[in-house]
Amino acid sequence: MYDLLVLGGGAAGLMAAALAAKQTQAAQPARVTKSASGGSGGSVPQPSAPLRVAILEKESRVGKKLLATGNGTCNLSNIAAAPERYHGGRDFADAVLSCVSVDDVRAFFHGIGLETVAREDGRIYPLCGHAGAVLDCLRMVGKAEEKTDCTAESICPIDGGFAVRTSQGEFQSRFVLACTGGAASASADGYPLLTALGHRVTPLHAAVVPVSTDKTYVKAMSGMRVDARVTCLLDGHTLQSECGEVLFTDYGVSGPAVLQLSRHAGAWEQDRRGNLTLELDLLPDMTEQDLRAHLEFRLSLNRMGEDFLTGLFHRRIGQTLVRAAGGRLAEPVKDIDALCRVIRHFPLPVTGTKGLPHAQVTAGGVDTAEVEAATMESKLIQGLYLAGEVLDVDGDCGGFNLHFAWCTAILAMADIRRRLGR
Repeated sequence: MYDLLVLGGGAAGLMAAALAAKQTQAAQPARVTKSASGGSGGSVPQPSAPLRVAILEKESRVGKKLLATGNGTCNLSNIAAAPERYHGGRDFADAVLSCVSVDDVRAFFHGIGLETVAREDGRIYPLCGHAGAVLDCLRMVGKAEEKTDCTAESICPIDGGFAVRTSQGEFQSRFVLACTGGAASASADGYPLLTALGHRVTPLHAAVVPVSTDKTYVKAMSGMRVDARVTCLLDGHTLQSECGEVLFTDYGVSGPAVLQLSRHAGAWEQDRRGNLTLELDLLPDMTEQDLRAHLEFRLSLNRMGEDFLTGLFHRRIGQTLVRAAGGRLAEPVKDIDALCRVIRHFPLPVTGTKGLPHAQVTAGGVDTAEVEAATMESKLIQGLYLAGEVLDVDGDCGGFNLHFAWCTAILAMADIRRRLGR
């Protein structure tokens, strides 16, 4: 019998395996001292022998999604990690973050030989800039048995632990840690394992995902990038506004600014109540007075509509804006008021998202009311722990989701080692 079966070889699962084997005090931050009831649990004991751990991973290798994060650079945390950057079970996220800090996470990685660096925007990356280094360091420390192409089919409580039935047969363990991830970019087959044990899963939808819009104008600008302020409006009321790069595509828009507020589009897509619109300010750093001065100067150049904005924008974008303002490309521009409005408030009616297969994060998951935040143990099944994206907590783009995965794995392993006296 194993001490621990980790279901899922993603970020949380790999962190858990590393913590199960790690022999230094840095493996369990000193602030992780709360008991399941929220009281003081005393000082964290010094780990002794490593645990016997197996990771059951349905893919052909562990860490595949981790390797792809940050376009292969692995944005593993963020200096600004705080409850307001999380959605779904925000109070639960608050409780988790109060137990494990960004400094705790960085100290852990330093302790396994991975140096990190914080950039000006607060995002934390491995110093070497390679996601593969994160995966390699976790695996070198963890040394867990990795059973790949191994899909968990059921979890059954037995005397002294659990029996987990898989595509490779049955495995038994004293504890189970479910790190099965979300439905983003993968199947959602981890949720039935937990609903079969009585857990409730909140509605799932895409977050940090490209947004589909009306194609009237975006298709002509497909492949072009701009820096803009993007505002998400529902029936004219502002839900969220973000500044950053926007990528126009043949189906709508993507890019960091869009991904940051795409959760609203995913939620809207489920019931489609009201009209959701993305509104772009394409020159957010320019005052209204300066913009008008630029446009009035261009009137003096006697340019046709097709080149009126060339030099202020890429020619293709400029032509699209002229058309959106009601102008004709083969005629002089006459109405700079309309053009000014379009540049400041370029409307893109939302039609949906690219869906969970193209999302980086899943919104929704196992109801956090059924999990103890201080330990990650299920309130329904003793000895069953949950960590990472399988829970109903999703963070903003920028390292917040990986940070939450690390934190929940740290809390779960602190409690499992405590209960094993190791």
